[in-house]
Amino acid sequence: MELDSQSANQTPLGQAAAAALTYVASHMRTHSASLKVQTSRGNYLSNLNVRTEHVDFSSGNAERNMDDLILRAARDRVY
Repeated sequence: MELDSQSANQTPLGQAAAAALTYVASHMRTHSASLKVQTSRGNYLSNLNVRTEHVDFSSGNAERNMDDLILRAARDRVY
């Protein structure tokens, strides 16, 4: 979701986000053993056809925004 929102910007960051999305989408199937896309709820996607979720930040969790969710997913990743 974060890459999608950034890729809409006509800035160097937006262009990098669009390139990252293209890379991930094109390599998900062929590199499924090493490339995982995790949602903010901890689910894993097999493709990027549907990649938005409703996120409720009022439930009392420590995460207050998307950046917090991204950091948690990176910290809690499974090898």
